Amino acid sequence: MIVCFPTQDSAGFSAVLFGHFGSAPFFTIVNSETNEVETISNRNEHHQHGNCTPMQSLQGKNIGAIICRGMGRRAVQALNDAGIMVYIGEGNTVEYSLQKFRDNQLTPLTVDGVCQGHGHHGH
Repeated sequence: MIVCFPTQDSAGFSAVLFGHFGSAPFFTIVNSETNEVETISNRNEHHQHGNCTPMQSLQGKNIGAIICRGMGRRAVQALNDAGIMVYIGEGNTVEYSLQKFRDNQLTPLTVDGVCQGHGHHGH
């Protein structure tokens, strides 16, 4: 499965998870079966609250799951409607959260557990 992590940097498996999906500087994309890693700059990093369109940066990547620290209600709903699961990341790095994902130990992020704004620091 192709898994996307919003990250602070472009350090691959060592990349640090970012606090909010839409405003992350980078997206680290990992194929959970082959361990191929790709990093994409978020072209929509600086946006007004409620107006983020981060999926534009990810078009054509066939994302199956997103693992993040936080995400707004509309984004979670839209992703779930598109068949993309969203999970709450654990630890600080892509590598740690990916292992938890592989072990089925991550909590799904539902519309009831979403961020209410950009002033949070993770869940």
